[in-house]
Amino acid sequence: RHCFERNVARDRSPTQYLLEIYKERGEADKYVAELEWVVAIDHDDFDKRMELATIYRQDGKRDKMIAMLEEALFIEPRDLKLHAYLAEGYQETGKLDLALREYRILIVQCKKVNKEGKHDRRIADWFCEMAEIKMQQGDRDEAAKFVHEAQRLVPSFPRAQELRAK
Repeated sequence: RHCFERNVARDRSPTQYLLEIYKERGEADKYVAELEWVVAIDHDDFDKRMELATIYRQDGKRDKMIAMLEEALFIEPRDLKLHAYLAEGYQETGKLDLALREYRILIVQCKKVNKEGKHDRRIADWFCEMAEIKMQQGDRDEAAKFVHEAQRLVPSFPRAQELRAK
């Protein structure tokens, strides 16, 4: 490995080669260890951080996922998948105010590119997530506002209708 460390700044192909070998052989632990090594020395590799966060997410390692995503946030602060994973991770670990922040970011960013209502259902779903968080926090009035916003975007949105009935 030390011979790869000297070359990583110039040529990442040896590391990529190792990752491919581990993946092909199904050596998940070695694959993850190599990814962790890569992100430890390459502070700008967004894709590897997202890949590692996805693996942590699948393995139920929410705290590790969040830590990796928070690092990735400094590299690509506008990535929607990143914010969606962060929102989910924060929500599942009880960091509800941080989850709300991430859903707000998602909504703002997505509205910027929401041509012809293409992303209305996705945005409505995020409003519903925010409504559920507000219900958990005991703020039914704010939850109702989020449900209203979801229904404004997609009037027959089933999830919003379910939340309104609660």
